[in-house]
Amino acid sequence: MLISFSSVLISILLSGSLIIFLQYVLFFKKKYKIFRIDFLSVFSLIIFLRLLLPVEFINTKTIPSYKILTVLYKIGRVKLLYRLSLINILIIIWLIGTVIMLFKFTKKMYNTHILSVKLCSLPNNYLNKKVKNMIPKSIGLYYLPGIVWESYILKLFFQKIK
Repeated sequence: MLISFSSVLISILLSGSLIIFLQYVLFFKKKYKIFRIDFLSVFSLIIFLRLLLPVEFINTKTIPSYKILTVLYKIGRVKLLYRLSLINILIIIWLIGTVIMLFKFTKKMYNTHILSVKLCSLPNNYLNKKVKNMIPKSIGLYYLPGIVWESYILKLFFQKIK
C-alpha cells in the first residue's frame, strides 16, 4: 500500500462524488424508498473507509499525467505568507476547523449528558388511561423538572392520536 499525493487527491474526489450521491438519495424521499437501509449502510461504510485509507494498492497501475497533477503540485508549493506554501496554509485552516468543530461537538455532547442526568421518571398516575394503554410497558417516560412542558407535549401527542 502506498500513500501519495495522487492517491489522496483521487480518494477525496471519489469520496466527494459518493457523498454527493448519498446526500441526493437521502434528501429525496422517493429515491430513499428505492434503496434498502443495508445498502445505504454498506455504501456509507465504503465512503468512510475510502476516506480513512487513501492508499494505492500494489496492483494499482498509475498513469502519470504531466498536465494536471504537476500544475496542482506547483500551485500548492508556491510560497505565500512567512515562507508558508499554499498547501501548508490549507492544512492549517483545515486543522483549525477540525479543532473548532470538535470543540462544538464536545460541548453539545456535554449539554446532552447534563440533560440526561436531570431527567426524572414520569409518575404512573400522571397519564390518562387511554394514553397509558397505548404506550408499551418497555418504554420509559421521562421529563425535565422545572420546565413547563405538559401543555405543549400533550397537545402534540393528542394531535398525532386523532
